[in-house]
Amino acid sequence: MSIEGRFSNLRLITAGLIIGICFAFYLPLLRQPQVREETVHWFFYKLLPVAVCHLAALILLHVVFKLTARGAILYWCLSTVVLLAAGGAERAIAFLLLCVFTLILIGLGNGLARVLLPEDARNWAVSLGFGIAAASFLGALLASIHLLNWWTVGLVLLAIVACTMRPWSVASLKIPAGGAFRASQWSLATALALEGVFLVAVFVFVAASRPEGSSDAMRFYWPYVKLLKHFQGFFSLPFQWPYIIPQAGLTYAAMLFVLFGEQTLRWAMVLPWIALVGIAARSHAGTDRATTLSVILIMASCPVLLGVTSSLMQDTFVCLVTVIAALVCLEGQVSRRTTYWITTGAVLGMAWTAKYSTIVYMAPLAVCALIRSWKVNGWKRSAAGVGMALAAALVTAGPWLWHTYRQSGDPLFPFVLRVFPAPLWPHGLGKVNLDTFRLPPGPRGWFAWPIDLTYHTDRFVEGYAGSLGLILPVLLVLVVPLLWKGPAISRALLFCGVVGTALLWMQTAYIRYWLPGLWLLTLAAAPAAARLAQSPQSRFWLCAAAVAISLFQLPFNMMTSWLDPKGWAWDYYTGKVADDAYIERGYPGFSKFRRLEAFNGKWPKVWVTAYEGAGHLQIQPMDALLWELELHGLLAPREKIQYLGLAGCDYWIVNRSSEDAKWLRLTGISSYYWDEKELVAAEGAAAVYRMKPAREALAEFDARARAGADLMLDGEFEDESAEFQYWSPSGGPKWLFPSSEAKQGKGCALVAPGQGLRQDVALPPGVHAVELRFWARSVKSNKPATAGFQVSFADQADGFFPGQSRMVSTICEWKEHRLTVSVPAKAVFAVVYLSSAGDAVYFDDVHLYSVAAGK
Repeated sequence: MSIEGRFSNLRLITAGLIIGICFAFYLPLLRQPQVREETVHWFFYKLLPVAVCHLAALILLHVVFKLTARGAILYWCLSTVVLLAAGGAERAIAFLLLCVFTLILIGLGNGLARVLLPEDARNWAVSLGFGIAAASFLGALLASIHLLNWWTVGLVLLAIVACTMRPWSVASLKIPAGGAFRASQWSLATALALEGVFLVAVFVFVAASRPEGSSDAMRFYWPYVKLLKHFQGFFSLPFQWPYIIPQAGLTYAAMLFVLFGEQTLRWAMVLPWIALVGIAARSHAGTDRATTLSVILIMASCPVLLGVTSSLMQDTFVCLVTVIAALVCLEGQVSRRTTYWITTGAVLGMAWTAKYSTIVYMAPLAVCALIRSWKVNGWKRSAAGVGMALAAALVTAGPWLWHTYRQSGDPLFPFVLRVFPAPLWPHGLGKVNLDTFRLPPGPRGWFAWPIDLTYHTDRFVEGYAGSLGLILPVLLVLVVPLLWKGPAISRALLFCGVVGTALLWMQTAYIRYWLPGLWLLTLAAAPAAARLAQSPQSRFWLCAAAVAISLFQLPFNMMTSWLDPKGWAWDYYTGKVADDAYIERGYPGFSKFRRLEAFNGKWPKVWVTAYEGAGHLQIQPMDALLWELELHGLLAPREKIQYLGLAGCDYWIVNRSSEDAKWLRLTGISSYYWDEKELVAAEGAAAVYRMKPAREALAEFDARARAGADLMLDGEFEDESAEFQYWSPSGGPKWLFPSSEAKQGKGCALVAPGQGLRQDVALPPGVHAVELRFWARSVKSNKPATAGFQVSFADQADGFFPGQSRMVSTICEWKEHRLTVSVPAKAVFAVVYLSSAGDAVYFDDVHLYSVAAGK
């Protein structure tokens, strides 16, 4: 063996060892306590045997019968038919419609790619990506002029077919260059790699068929598409900032919804993922197809990517438009100065409207485009091109920016609020917590991030450890050599991906914000993978490792991202349960709420708190969440009560057992709207309330300012749920209900040393002083205890004012204690805190009374 060959094998062995170490490091995640037994059973006893048999049959056909590329494609087509047959006629028809629409998108994108890119930079995946972007823009344009209806969209699609695909010519329907396999390209490594892609695609395909399962998709993105269809264009929900921010890409989904229905729409979100996989598998420097596919397999196995792809969340589209921008800026035909800059500006404008965080990737890509243009066209022409690019960006982003302006008064909301004042945000954007999800400060954070972002991903708000899979360590192995030796395009992709991600990490490491950086690094990594696998044996083992990693990620993704009561979607996919029954698993009461006359086709505005199933009702859902209220700068309880009452909502759907509902209760807001007199329907913890007029709720809140009014919520500890509904416990105090130890009623609280109870009491205007009264006694008759109590105050910005505190001795007999404190002028909360020392203390009948002025 030559020295070069030995060195190549050494690099492959080293890479394999690193991947193996990372893999072993990652295995303990399987032992996490949240693993669902039924999911594990389904994977190991149903999915895995079928996958192994499918792969074994493919290898047998290849080794024994010398299977060619066309034979393998036929084999996968037959497998797809079997999968569709299991799903029933409705899903099979939806899949066929999706295939037709995909051909239309490829035809549209192929026409654009021929104009914009050189021949060696085009393939079917690039055409699909360009087609999706173009369809998104067309959808936004139609939505902005309220022409998003069946007839208009149908005519647009017919025009696309007539202009780009020539349906009267069968030959024109061939997939563009780069999409067909030749027998000479076929190998066992290719078979392994494509089999892995097939299995991951099947996983996403099945997961995407169910009603939207991710919280954000059901809470916002799915209703967004439904409302676009209902209003035939952009709609007005001016009290909710998520509906104001542009959402490029979802208008494309709305076009599918208008024409082909919900099933096709669910599966259509797989198309951007397919385009990303295909684009990343392109060859920049003679890279072997099997090698590039193995790299993409590692990328596609990321649970975050799979989860985002199988929902309507726009992050997959954001990644796609970033990759398209990279292709245009780094490979576009720069000699065509006008076309080059107009296209660059249009793509950058679309990326801006897709997600504002893309600016960190668009900026370095634009710099690369400027350098390329300067080398070919000179500075003067390049400067003129920048002007054309800015104009094209403005035109492309125009529909979304106009919508944003109409909703908020600021076309760039939530930025430059001082230049364009937004009436609903008079004090600017309120509290945001993205900066809390960042790398640890100092050198440790920047050097240990591969471990933090691989094993401790739950620190970065995506919900569970290990949700990035093995992507980061594997990509590091592949892209580090590019720093000193690699193709120019790969270096540029590496530069843009690293710069953009580093800029984001300085603000927040929130994972979905920097997913485009992962895809840019994947594009750059393909040539490095080719150098690691220069022999048939090396390519085989690299592909086998990629398949193994993917198969490992599938059960992990199932175990961590489908922990909700709905369970795994196979019974839904095979038609054993219908939509309503499947949604009912996770959101009890859904079927009952759907039958309510108020929601039957009338599309009312409805507040929703932690009941994502409401996204499938015929309503205009608006988030009633504490963080959403605070984003408006509404910090005082009275302001929030007024805002909730004046938003034009007729009803409020709430999951009363949720954490979000708890926080609303702790602020005291819920008691003015979740009134049993206004209850419309309920099922377990889920309830629908009719909204009170704002003036009535505010009158109840302000009436508490009169002398002698009790400001405390459930100070008698009489909640039958036997939980601290309105109190914040610390250290584990006990709620006793029913209890013979209570002073009166059925309940009381037991606070041991080192424990405490806190309640933040909302103060109405005009309260000058408050009086705390409570009853306490020690637990043991022969041993006195010490009861501690404190009343302090807080303003709108959580700034605390000093109050008063005392410690009193208690015996084994109930005794009342009192404390009167003056209220500071700017206080909006009175903070009551109860504790004990020496021994445990019973507390009951805790009251905080308003005191008349002058007393």
